Amino acid sequence: MEVLLTRIVECARWADEVIGFADRMIARRVSTLALVDINSLAKSAVRFSQCESFSRAVTLHLAHSPSRALALGDELQLLQVVVTLLVSTLQQQPARRAERHAVHLCIADIGDEIVLDIGTPLTSGNGKLEDQRKRTTKADSEVVMCRSIVEAHQGALEYGRGRSGVMFRMRLPRVSDRLERSHSQSEPPSLEDN
Repeated sequence: MEVLLTRIVECARWADEVIGFADRMIARRVSTLALVDINSLAKSAVRFSQCESFSRAVTLHLAHSPSRALALGDELQLLQVVVTLLVSTLQQQPARRAERHAVHLCIADIGDEIVLDIGTPLTSGNGKLEDQRKRTTKADSEVVMCRSIVEAHQGALEYGRGRSGVMFRMRLPRVSDRLERSHSQSEPPSLEDN
């Protein structure tokens, strides 16, 4: 009984988080710039995508950046992008009868960029990531929205497809240590100010 009650409480908290996330996405609000921990954001995105991954029998793997991966942006918008790309990747997984397959979300802090690879390693096809504008599938409208949000954050979104599935690569400018110190002492501006 104690274990079941603990699970019920955890499920209620999780449902409250999901409903709160959906409410904030639906509500009209001014986008604000703040320091966003991409490692933490990715962890939240994986949690929001677990129902979809469970229903499709896909394992989600998350690899954090070993360093502090900070970007300047609207946390809710960036979370919406990563969740949308994860769900899109899960929905485009090829049917496999014999083995359970996996989708990866890997974060790397490379120089002045944070790179998020979302999807499956491309084992066939040309394996080349292309500018997202060249992509044409039924999920185009969602991905176009994601691209516009990423570009508003001075980033880029690329795409690749192979027999193993799809891969999105999202690039965001990394916040330098100097900018982090100065930004933490000032009022966050809105995205519309830039």
